[in-house]
Amino acid sequence: MSTPTKDSLKQKAKTVRKFLNDKYQVDVSHGHCMEIISQALGFKDWNTASAKLKPKLKQDDLPLKLKTVGDLKKALELFDDSATIDGDYEFKVKDFMDEIEHGDIDGTIHQEFSLILTSIQPDDIVSFQLELEHESISHTL
Repeated sequence: MSTPTKDSLKQKAKTVRKFLNDKYQVDVSHGHCMEIISQALGFKDWNTASAKLKPKLKQDDLPLKLKTVGDLKKALELFDDSATIDGDYEFKVKDFMDEIEHGDIDGTIHQEFSLILTSIQPDDIVSFQLELEHESISHTL
């Protein structure tokens, strides 16, 4: 089961409210249903749940540059442990060949990357992209 979000709790509260009204003709406030759902999920109350839950990232929030280990942890909290990680790095072959041509064969290309969360997919695939931050070429003598 995925981690609940504020939005998912609100939606569950709406469902409970509609069910109670349709099935038992009981009109319970949305706020009371929020309390019921929060407690059913193990929180003391809605205020505690609200403070602990963060809004789930949406595709519109992306791309999201991950600058710290904390950023990466927060992004990965959105996914189940079984989610597949998909990473991409694109480069232009011509640029790469030009670098080799201008250096000698024993040269080393050093590249530093940033990790960017690029997509959230419903089939539990976490897509990241590497973005080149710094590149240098060194030659061994």
